[in-house]
Amino acid sequence: MALGKNVIIVSIAVSVLGLLSAILGFAAQATKTRVSDLVVVSGLYTYGCVHSTSPALRLALGAALLILISQIIISIFIGCGFCNQRGQQFSVPAQGGNKRNIAIILFIISWVTFSTCFKYFVVGAKIEERGTNGNVDYSCSLVSRQFAIGASMALTTINLSVGAYILLNSSYCTQAGGIAMCPPSQTPQIAVAQQFAPGVPEPQKPSQAYYPPPNSVPAGYGYNTQSYA
Repeated sequence: MALGKNVIIVSIAVSVLGLLSAILGFAAQATKTRVSDLVVVSGLYTYGCVHSTSPALRLALGAALLILISQIIISIFIGCGFCNQRGQQFSVPAQGGNKRNIAIILFIISWVTFSTCFKYFVVGAKIEERGTNGNVDYSCSLVSRQFAIGASMALTTINLSVGAYILLNSSYCTQAGGIAMCPPSQTPQIAVAQQFAPGVPEPQKPSQAYYPPPNSVPAGYGYNTQSYA
């Protein structure tokens, strides 16, 4: 399965962004606020906890931003792929559109996992922010495994979205040197596209002799069929 240069570059760029998002998510899980970091504040009518700002807050927000950027980029290129393939001459389904259907399913699932990932990062960051900057967290709540789950969902999202992008670009005929390169099970439309592709000469029609129809010769021309006595 040959992939274009642009497909490889986009896939690598999006994969790097997703991997960085997962790394930041796991780092946020490792540096989150723990019970030993809490300072209990109690009064006559108040009871709560305060703690200093940990790096987990910024790491979680950075992870959420990176996975958001990567999902937007891959969605733009997948959407452009659908539009371009409808308008190009060589955009003919190669094998019944099976790969294209699988790509659509993977892309939809990637948005579900992305939503879960983004939610866990944001919710975890919001919990981590409580009790900082002089604010009292009256619930004394801590992040449990939100950042780790978000990081795992980030890896899943990247695998699904990049896989959908690659499948989408491998499910259609490609053009190389003006000739459509398709699998053996091609449709008649592909054969027509190959026949009149740029650089391929059109077949010449066989020459036929011209015979005038009967009684079409003007008077005064041709043989004189008049008999002389």
